[in-house]
Amino acid sequence: SIFHPDWIGVDPTVDHQAARQFLFHDCSSHVATWAIGTLRRFQPLAAYAEVARPPVEIPAVAIVPDGDRTLRAEWMKQAAQDRLGVEPIIIPGGHCPHVSRPSLVADILGSLS
Repeated sequence: SIFHPDWIGVDPTVDHQAARQFLFHDCSSHVATWAIGTLRRFQPLAAYAEVARPPVEIPAVAIVPDGDRTLRAEWMKQAAQDRLGVEPIIIPGGHCPHVSRPSLVADILGSLS
C-alpha cells in the first residue's frame, strides 16, 4: 500500500525516462537532467521492515508531496500520524520536492523551531 503500482519494479538509475516520469515530473527539463545525473541505487530493506519512533523529546515533522508518483500520499500522511504522531505538512509536487521546490522546503524547515 506504500507504493503506486506503476512504480513497482522501476529502476530510475537505468531508465531515465522513468526517472523523469516518476521522480522529476514536476521539475524543469534542465533541473530534471541535472537530477538524473545524481541518481544512485538506494534500497533500504531494513528501513521498510522496522517501525521506529523517535524519542518524545525530539520533535518530528513530515513533509508530504501530494503529487508523488512513487509513494502514495495517503500512506505517507497516515504514517506521519501513526508513526510520528504529527499532522503532515502537505505541499504540491512530486517525490523530490527538495529538487523541484527547494525554496519551499527550505522555508518550511527554516520556520520550524
